[in-house]
Amino acid sequence: MRWLFFLVVCYAFNATAQAADWRQASSEHYVVYAKLEDSDLRALVQRMEDFHRLLEVTLAPQNVPRRRAHIYLEQSAGKISEKLRGDISGFAGSLPEMAFSYSQYRPGQDPQVRYYALHYAQTQLFLTNGFYRTNSVWVRDGVPAFFKTVQIGEDGEFLLGAPDARFDKRGELSPGFIEGMLSLERLPAHHAARLTYYLMAKQLAWVLLMNPENTPRLHRYFDAYNSGLPPAQAGDALGGLEPLRLAINALRTADEEELAQALRPIALPERPAKIETREMRPDEIDLIELRIERLVGTRIERTAKRLKRLADRHPNSADVWYEYAAAEFTRVRRSAPGGDVLRGFGFSAGQITVVANPYSDRVALAAVRQALKLDPDHAAANVLLAEIQLRRLVESDDGIEAADFDAVREALRPMAIEPELYPLAAAVMFQSRIEEGVTPLPEELELLGRAFRANPAVRELRYAYAVAMARQGKGEEARVLLSSMLNDPVYREAAQRALAEMPGQ
Repeated sequence: MRWLFFLVVCYAFNATAQAADWRQASSEHYVVYAKLEDSDLRALVQRMEDFHRLLEVTLAPQNVPRRRAHIYLEQSAGKISEKLRGDISGFAGSLPEMAFSYSQYRPGQDPQVRYYALHYAQTQLFLTNGFYRTNSVWVRDGVPAFFKTVQIGEDGEFLLGAPDARFDKRGELSPGFIEGMLSLERLPAHHAARLTYYLMAKQLAWVLLMNPENTPRLHRYFDAYNSGLPPAQAGDALGGLEPLRLAINALRTADEEELAQALRPIALPERPAKIETREMRPDEIDLIELRIERLVGTRIERTAKRLKRLADRHPNSADVWYEYAAAEFTRVRRSAPGGDVLRGFGFSAGQITVVANPYSDRVALAAVRQALKLDPDHAAANVLLAEIQLRRLVESDDGIEAADFDAVREALRPMAIEPELYPLAAAVMFQSRIEEGVTPLPEELELLGRAFRANPAVRELRYAYAVAMARQGKGEEARVLLSSMLNDPVYREAAQRALAEMPGQ
């Protein structure tokens, strides 16, 4: 009987461990994917919405995006690190297709640290999508690092400024360190240097954000950085850096009681979030990691092969066929000379151009058509099909008529008229006019503008809209947006070239 008892215990343990199914929760600002019980998932999403309100109160955004961020939760930090080949517990990004995050969340972890990665990602997405400005490296990392440690007080209020016991180190900050950090354009390459950088960025954010009187100097800094001044010069707008260094040193040497007394309380009225949950289908669950891998794009050939195997396993899933098609079309774009710029749209002397690519789009076209056969209203698949067809028109040696371009635009129109939700549809529609060799209609420029204004974190849209306005004679608006990209290592040269070619330069 002992073996029977052992089997019963093992079965009970396994049933408990596997009790939680993958679920999707939808709320006002987020779509969350997690392997949690329904009640636990609802409680988590409520906290996420409460935290979002905290960000709105403390950071006062300029913009309220209509696209909800898709948040994928994973217990294993190793799986997350593998996607970007770095030692991380989460990452977030905003692409023309979607805003998303892949973050660690361990339900059984100490509540003081359980939400760190999730709140960090929420803050990054909020910073980049809530403002039309661009942010320097230390702001993108330091401000989320400051907010991620938020605690809940006894009366339910948020407490800002809690230290991170795992990474906060003591010791005096040497002169010149802040200047060096403000000048960074990319993260340090080595792990130890990155840890030091994250700590310094967080502590600089702590000193500036814990005192609301610093708000004007922060805005002066943001204005200087977005005007295109070199990062070190933009840092001068913060005022004297020596007082900041001394304040950070005081923070680093403060004892626990002093730090506890310095916490900044923010009380918010209760507001139950409207949350809808559902169990996920097997194909949706199997697709999670591969979708993230495809969006990150570090191993796109391997990803495409794995998605093909998944399509064979789930032949009736439109979502799987779409992801496979999207991966294959990424291979098409990347095979083109110049690489993958704005979904394959190259820019030369302020003109949008398409160049020949040696990798065939045949597989991508077949896969996206299969997705639409299964779900004719699949929005992302319809946009992708229009991209492929537009590229084929441009590369065709046969006679092309205006009706061919009109057909592409007509297919895009149901999505393009809602550019806040489908920004890529508006971008492809606008580009179709350029490829046809005609001037885009005023309403199409407005759709592109709405796409950018609702999704300012998508750098491709920022650049495309700036170039479009320059072509339309809207020089001042174009100049402001292009100047905001002068500190972007990827777009700096393109922005400089576009600025130099504008009338009056």
